[in-house]
Amino acid sequence: MSLLEAHARKHGQQVPVDVYGVGPDLHAIQAEAASRGMPLVFKGQEDHCSAALQQYKVFINCCKKDVLATATAEAVAMNKWVILPDCSCNQFFKPFPTVLLFSNAAEFSERLQQALQQDPPPLTKEHLQELSWEAATDRLLAAASISSNEWPCAASKVLDDCLWVPYRFFALLFTGARDMLAPPAKLKTELHVKMLESEVTS
Repeated sequence: MSLLEAHARKHGQQVPVDVYGVGPDLHAIQAEAASRGMPLVFKGQEDHCSAALQQYKVFINCCKKDVLATATAEAVAMNKWVILPDCSCNQFFKPFPTVLLFSNAAEFSERLQQALQQDPPPLTKEHLQELSWEAATDRLLAAASISSNEWPCAASKVLDDCLWVPYRFFALLFTGARDMLAPPAKLKTELHVKMLESEVTS
């Protein structure tokens, strides 16, 4: 809201914004917007396939905690202007020509003004491919794969085997001691019953 207020002061008029989503802070956000006199219209929850979302040209997501936000990816795929804070969680979207990153209120105002005055450029086939499930799967496999030089050397394997032997020995020793010292099942049941009786009596 502060970013929109700064933009309004610079350009002399407020930008009407439709807000989608729900959550525990919704009422507090609505009250804050009303107290500031901001033209925010809260639309509630909407399915991402809804035709109502097709009418917009600009998508703003100021969250800095999302990790590859689905809503942002869908807005990019729908060829909308997407205005995002320049932070680590949004670096994936940086190469897309329709994504406008900002670091402060002045840059936000510039990006918003650009998005309102210009049409977003079309995405290339390469950009659309990056948003596909196939590309996402390829990135997952690449991140999870281990190259040959990352495998442990022979000395590391020998050390692991040497450490495994005493670990297994003490684990079996502890398990055996625990089973030997544990009371038999019948005694456990009697103790449990007595504890329940004492609780009822007290």
